[in-house]
Order: sequence, then structure tokens, then C-alpha cells
Amino acid sequence: MIKTIFALPVVEQLTPVLSRRQIDDVEVIVIEHPQVQASVALHGAHLLSWKPEGEAEALWLSDITSFKKGAAIRGGVPICWPWFGPSKEQGLPSHGFARNLPWTLQAHNEDESGVVLTFELQSDDETRKLWPHDFTLYARFKLGKTCEIELEAHGEFETTSALHTYFNVGDIAAVTVNGLGDTFIDKVDNAKEGKLNDGSQTFPDRTDRVYLKPGSLQRHRRYGAEPRYRSDPSSLQQRGGLEPWPGAVGKHG
Repeated sequence: MIKTIFALPVVEQLTPVLSRRQIDDVEVIVIEHPQVQASVALHGAHLLSWKPEGEAEALWLSDITSFKKGAAIRGGVPICWPWFGPSKEQGLPSHGFARNLPWTLQAHNEDESGVVLTFELQSDDETRKLWPHDFTLYARFKLGKTCEIELEAHGEFETTSALHTYFNVGDIAAVTVNGLGDTFIDKVDNAKEGKLNDGSQTFPDRTDRVYLKPGSLQRHRRYGAEPRYRSDPSSLQQRGGLEPWPGAVGKHG
């Protein structure tokens, strides 16, 4: 699917390295910079792909995901806001509504190291039916050899949020995650509290955990020549580790 996005015809060339393209109902900003190739859908301000120069594609995107109006895109980095997980009110969408609505590209700039894109979502009659608050939400993407994503919300309310990242891995059995802390809630095992013995999370089977006291998160890939990733979600109080496993994928998202 990522190759399909980069092969789409250009609708508008914004700068020498930025272009607007269209896939079904969804407008996409495509970045072709000497330091990075990436793509962001205006639907949900959704980072679809990120590939630093000389490295493998970092994100996974489903080959059969929908690009229809109102549908959630499966893969990449969905923005879950203003709530994460199921809503407390019956009938409202899981993971909030920000990922299912069209955003606007508010600003873009670039230099020799990469590109910065800023997207904006504002409250309207449609969002107030789901959540009775006025807001302005910004998503900023700094894309180059590193990937930095910042959410900035304006208004009077309390929210939960997540950047629900889908990493591209070859062999899940060879992946470990360190820095999560040792205490977690195991959602696969009836929300029981557990502890990591050695501080390393592996994925031998279906995994869905919420880590309560995370430190600096490091994600290691041990197979082949693929890189090691480090994530630093500095403003988050909790972190989750999820591996749906075959047969359970449809239950998530």
C-alpha cells in the first residue's frame, strides 16, 4: 500500500519535496526529501509512512485498509483523541473521533534536515454531537532522520490520547522492548496486574498491556541489519504494548 501511495498522480506540487495526492476519499501529503520519504493523510492527520534515507520503512500499513470518508485507517500512526480505547458512553467511536475526521494543512516548512508539517482540527457541530467541548487541536510532524510528533490542544477539558503506532517488523519473536517499567495491567488476562521479571517485553503470543510507570522507552530489533528504534513520549503517563496475533486483529481499532 505504501508503494501505491507514492505512485499516485500529483494533484498539486506544494514545494519541490512536498505534493498533494488523492487516494479514494482521502487527500495525502507526500514527502520526497533527500533525508526522508514519508506520507501523511489529511484524514485524521494520520502518518502513513516514514522512511529515513538509507533505512527500511519504519511503519506498517495494511494493504486492504479503507481510504473512505469516516473510516479509520489501519496502520501508520493513528491519533487517538479525545479519548483512548472504548468510550465511556455507548455508541461513540473507539479511540475518539480525531482519527476519523478531515484535518487541514495549516503550515509546512523544510530545510536540509527534513520537513515540518502542522495540521489543524477545530470543533464544529459534528464534533459537539460526540463531545460537548470547543477545541482547536494541532498535530505537528517533524520528519527526517528522526520522527517527532507533537499534539497541542487548546480549550477547557480533560482528555486521554495516544499515538497508536504500528511498527513494521519482520519477526515479532525477535523483538524486545525495554524501558516500559515493570508493572503492567494485562488486558488479555482479565486486566490482572503483573510484573516483568527482567524489564524486557517480548511477544511470544497475543499481547495487550498497559504499563503504569514507564521510563525512557527503547525498542530493539535484533534480526538482520534493521535499525534499533528509540521512542521518547515525554508527556505520556502510561504506555501500551500490543501484538494482536493472528485471529485477533479484527478486534482492535
